[in-house]
Amino acid sequence: MTLPFSQACENNKQPILDVLHPLLADSKRVLEVGSGTGQHAVHFAPALPWLEWQPSDLAEHHPGIEAWRQAHSSDNLHSPILFDLRHSDWPGDFDRLAADIDAIMPRMASGTARFSPTANTTYHVPIEFPEGLFTATLVMAVSAHSSAPNVARTTGATAITSSGADLLLYRTNSNPSALHWWAIQLDGGATHHGWERPQYDGSSGTLARPTRYLNSLQAAVRAGLVRIDAGNENIPASSNAVTSKNVTFKQGLFTRTPVVLTGMFTSSAVGDTYLGTSSSGTTAQGTTLYSHRTSNNSTDVFWVAIQPTIDERLWTPGGPADLPGIFREFAENTENLAPRIDIGTVDVFGIGDEHIEFQPGLFTRPPVVLTTIWSAAAGRTITGVAASQVTATGAQIYSHRTSDHNNTVLWIAVQI
Repeated sequence: MTLPFSQACENNKQPILDVLHPLLADSKRVLEVGSGTGQHAVHFAPALPWLEWQPSDLAEHHPGIEAWRQAHSSDNLHSPILFDLRHSDWPGDFDRLAADIDAIMPRMASGTARFSPTANTTYHVPIEFPEGLFTATLVMAVSAHSSAPNVARTTGATAITSSGADLLLYRTNSNPSALHWWAIQLDGGATHHGWERPQYDGSSGTLARPTRYLNSLQAAVRAGLVRIDAGNENIPASSNAVTSKNVTFKQGLFTRTPVVLTGMFTSSAVGDTYLGTSSSGTTAQGTTLYSHRTSNNSTDVFWVAIQPTIDERLWTPGGPADLPGIFREFAENTENLAPRIDIGTVDVFGIGDEHIEFQPGLFTRPPVVLTTIWSAAAGRTITGVAASQVTATGAQIYSHRTSDHNNTVLWIAVQI
């Protein structure tokens, strides 16, 4: 086809470029609204090679713009897209983005329960979750905050509902105790924290303010995220004695003392020679992990440290309103900040094990796996649960129960 031509474009393209060059020095992508013949796009894009240049116009102008692009190709110059102020679809795009963000944003609550238990019995501690937070199936992890896992022997949870749960501790004395807990529902985090859906009525005011809604979603993401550190430590053993190892968190990650949860990383030794793990002496910089084992074998312990709600400012869109570009960048930044988490339950009969599968493609390396007893029999007939043989696709869950009954095990897998 004959290339469409405008003498005015030919005359002003260089003066306009001279003005744009310093103004766009720190930008990444540009949406050109009303690209017309395409002459400006093919002149500006190669002269500003650090930018992704996106032409746009009404559909009837696309063939001419594409013809210019084919005749003067540039790696950073894209094919034209439809941009019609009379029929913009960005509120719909925002809804789709928000739904995607909501799907990777878990609803989470965590805390510490302090109490004085009754010795040599399974003690129940009721807790309440924030009102309205959970709406569907959730899973909990519970761990003793103690330097004596030989005394604070078994932890668990039962009577779990959307509004609260009973934490469980079997302890051989009645000393003051503390349990760390973490509750998770896999999605709906942004919805809970109240991001603002766009109310599109066709007015120019609504149409011209996509950043308002992205900022609203950003605020919801910030409120729902947590700071998480996690790892696996090998603790040297001394037969029938409590041993420990200090752990240092990622420098500067936590701004206050996090909740720390521990889990056994073992197989047949759970409830037999491997009797318990815990943490104590936690600060914003680190913690001490403890293990109790009746044999001289070393012990692998999973640990996760959690601080609810991040405080720093997240990425906010700015510059030219390249909506596809800023939607994509927002989603990528949010995904990078959100931990990869999978949760579930599995029934294990007596002294035995069962295999679990993670969500396909969720983890790119073996995650940390926490296990918790979901039964009021914690510490009586159920003496331990653990995870082992962990890969990026699944794990083996072990349970030690002295009675011939199923034991329901709660599990949480985390990759940061």
